Amino acid sequence: MSERLEGVFALRYARRTASKKGEHFYGYSDDCTEDYPIDYFVWVISRPDDVVVVDAGFTRAAAEERGGRDYFGDPDELLGLLGITPEDVSTLILTHLHYDHSGHVAAYQNARVWVQRAELEFWHLPLVRSRGGYPHLHTREDIELLDRLRNDGRVQLLEGDARIDDDISVHLVGGHTPGMTVVRVRRPDGVIVLASDASHFYENFEQDKPYGIVHELPAMYTAFDRLRELAGEDGVIVPGHDPQVAQRHEVLHDPRVIRLGQVAR
Repeated sequence: MSERLEGVFALRYARRTASKKGEHFYGYSDDCTEDYPIDYFVWVISRPDDVVVVDAGFTRAAAEERGGRDYFGDPDELLGLLGITPEDVSTLILTHLHYDHSGHVAAYQNARVWVQRAELEFWHLPLVRSRGGYPHLHTREDIELLDRLRNDGRVQLLEGDARIDDDISVHLVGGHTPGMTVVRVRRPDGVIVLASDASHFYENFEQDKPYGIVHELPAMYTAFDRLRELAGEDGVIVPGHDPQVAQRHEVLHDPRVIRLGQVAR
């Protein structure tokens, strides 16, 4: 495809089917063994004059190393399904720095990278290398790359909410990680809020059930409130990992490409 598609899209680049409900919801026991698959997305805001990508996914090597993940293609390569190349991307927003959101930063050589200062600084703490689940949740090489890009002047460190441009803003909510950020997109047909991991599934914010990986539990609850506030009465909230995104929005010419919009299917 050569003609660029415009709009807001979710690109589904991987799936983990061998997951159970007990893994995903705070307070659920390990014996809650109902199947609960999880999809992995990056998001693309394609406009006539530029392209913004939200999050950078994980690599094929990470999929193989961690196992249990069906890998549908590198996220930067899947841009081609929209008629976009990585070189077209002017802005890369990293909502947080877990491994499945930071793996392909190097592909966007022309992009300015936006990330919360609190998030980047947290992953430099000594404890994240050896304690609890933190070593599993991030990739050290991804953090080191961001350090190099910061030294090159390509990283914009955020101190909370910020406006990228007239249509796109970012909002610090915390909860899942110290710098967990959501993205609000204003469009002529309404607002789309890309929740990323502030709400992995619709069930999180719709039923007030936090996800199982918690940095600060009260902030996870207030993040749900903030998502609804940002969306307003007529806006759409898009969770970060829910297979139902493909049921509530329009799957295009390829099952990996989902157009996000106001009218659910």
